[in-house]
Amino acid sequence: MVIHRNSLKGLEIDLAGAAAVIALAVVGYVLLLDQPLRDMLAGKDLEERQEAATQAIHTSQAEYRTRLRALEEARSELQLRSRGLTGTGAPGEVLARINELARQCDVRISRWQPQNVQLLAEYQQEAFSLDGVATWPALLQWLALVEEGVPLLDVTHITISTPVGAGQIACEFSCSLRLYRGKAEQAVQMAVARP
Repeated sequence: MVIHRNSLKGLEIDLAGAAAVIALAVVGYVLLLDQPLRDMLAGKDLEERQEAATQAIHTSQAEYRTRLRALEEARSELQLRSRGLTGTGAPGEVLARINELARQCDVRISRWQPQNVQLLAEYQQEAFSLDGVATWPALLQWLALVEEGVPLLDVTHITISTPVGAGQIACEFSCSLRLYRGKAEQAVQMAVARP
């Protein structure tokens, strides 16, 4: 079989055209498609990192809200409990509470006397003496109620005299009391700073 020169010339042109098309496709890919494809792949990585950062932010915000709520609850409880620390009428309020508890227990208080005020670094301590008359069970009940019902107050020393007469059932007692109070707002700030 003899191949004519004219038919090979057409084939060479077809091969040269195909090579040119392939070269143009490669150049077009490199110039037009390569960078956008890389950007798209990099964009997916960036989206994943943004999603992770968003999730971390939401978690941090939830923790912040939880801690802030707990702090606000602790602060309100602290202010409620420290109300008596800074009040100027605290000794009067304490005396009123002690008298109320004494009436409940049938204890008669005959004398309430302030002794001294001692200023310490973070609080002040006020000492009082108290005299009264009560039966032994009533006195025990009153002391228990004072211990529970009057915060920031300690009964430090107590002296009880037994009844002298045969018909007497009540005993006389005297005790020392200490009331602890803070200095203005400093007590509240110290309690918040040191949980």
